[in-house]
Amino acid sequence: MSDILTKNQQEEFYNEIVRLYDNAEKIIENLSSPGVTDRDRQIKMLTPVLEEISKMADVMGEVYIKFIENGEEATKGDIEAISTAVRHYCIAIKDYTDELKQKPLH
Repeated sequence: MSDILTKNQQEEFYNEIVRLYDNAEKIIENLSSPGVTDRDRQIKMLTPVLEEISKMADVMGEVYIKFIENGEEATKGDIEAISTAVRHYCIAIKDYTDELKQKPLH
């Protein structure tokens, strides 16, 4: 795969993985800020989102190492793993927004 992607595309793929971790860190930082209301509820609501971000970043990191650093070919299982991770993340976000709609934060 490293022969298929340009150096810029490889860097962008890597940067996407880093952004996932950065986003998770920003969520945690925001929960720690003094103005946060109903912190325990927010932590409970956001924990599944953070877990899915972590899982998605892990899967993408494994793909990055396998394809770009090791030059291995993609398998159907690799593609399914990425699709599953993204789908689970989207479900966690939807669950979070649905809960906010039902019971907004104060």
